Amino acid sequence: GTKTLVPSRHISPLLPALDRETPPLAYEEAKILAIAEATAQHLDVGTLQRSLADILDISGNIPLAIKWIISCSKNTGHLEELIDDHRCGKPALSTLCEFCFTFEYNLLSPNAKIVLVLFPVFRGAAPTARELAVAADLDDESVSAVLDELVNFSLIIRDRSLSRDDDIYRMLRLTSSYAASKLKEIPDLDRAAR
Repeated sequence: GTKTLVPSRHISPLLPALDRETPPLAYEEAKILAIAEATAQHLDVGTLQRSLADILDISGNIPLAIKWIISCSKNTGHLEELIDDHRCGKPALSTLCEFCFTFEYNLLSPNAKIVLVLFPVFRGAAPTARELAVAADLDDESVSAVLDELVNFSLIIRDRSLSRDDDIYRMLRLTSSYAASKLKEIPDLDRAAR
C-alpha cells in the first residue's frame, strides 16, 4: 500500500505505475527550485543571485539539471568557471549532459541517434521532418518514425510552424549540447549533413 515516486523515463511494464510527465519548469518554479537547492548545498547567496539567470539558462529549467549544476559546483569559483566555459562554448557541461542523457541515448534506435545528433547542424532553428530526412540521408517514412521515438523519449518537442503548414521540431539547449558532443564523434556525418 506504499506509494513510491520513481523518477525515471523508463519503467518496467510489469510495475503497476501511473506515468507523470515532468516537463521543464516554468521560470518562477525553476527559480524557486534553484534557490532551495542552493540553500541545501550552502552555496553563497551572493553567488546564487549573480548566477541564477545563467544556471536556469544552462539547465533549460530541467529540475535534474538545476540540481546537478548547483550540487556539483564545489565552490563559487567552480560555478563561475562552469558558466564561463558554457558561454565560450567549451565542453564543460559534458559531464552533466552525459549524466542526463546517456541512458536514453543508448536505448535509441540507430536512426534515432543519427537524427538526434543532427539537430545542432540547424543552429537553434526548428527543422521539419523533411529537412531532417535530407540531412540524415533517410527516407521520410523512417524519419517520421524516428521523430515519434525522440518525442516519446522527451528528447525533442513537436510543434506546429506558424509560417508554413508543417510540424517543426525543437530541442532544449541542454539536449542540444549533448547532441553536439555526440556529433563531434561522427565527423563524416557532420560534413555530409552540412
